[in-house]
Amino acid sequence: MIVFYNPFSTTSHKHPLPMSLLAVASMIEGERDYQIVDGNLEDDPVDRIVELGRRRKLTAVAVTVMPGPQLARAIPDSRRIKQALPEVPIIWGGYFPSQHDDVVLGAVKALGAVRARAALPALVRLLANDDPAIQAAVHEAIERIGG
Repeated sequence: MIVFYNPFSTTSHKHPLPMSLLAVASMIEGERDYQIVDGNLEDDPVDRIVELGRRRKLTAVAVTVMPGPQLARAIPDSRRIKQALPEVPIIWGGYFPSQHDDVVLGAVKALGAVRARAALPALVRLLANDDPAIQAAVHEAIERIGG
């Protein structure tokens, strides 16, 4: 299962839909199980993700990140997730990590940035592949970029 995580981004009582995650999740609809965890709705979204990871094998946690309050939450939340679930790759996506991957990877060692929406489904397929050689190669590549 993939967890798509939308970190806290607003104090407004009108919670915006995580449209970017809905768009990316639609690309794997029917192919992989997934759960969307919205930091604007959950009291402790990291606890929710860790709970999901303890109940089911997670292929990855995909995090959408934009500058501002979302980035401020995404960094410590990603570190907490990585500490609790060290075997689960954390993938940051969105325009900020895609355009500023050098800054993101330099600042946060527990992450890998995906440059384009189209890359995520391919990465998910590789992570979910049962071939041990493919698994080893993918996880080694993720480790090399800090994920």
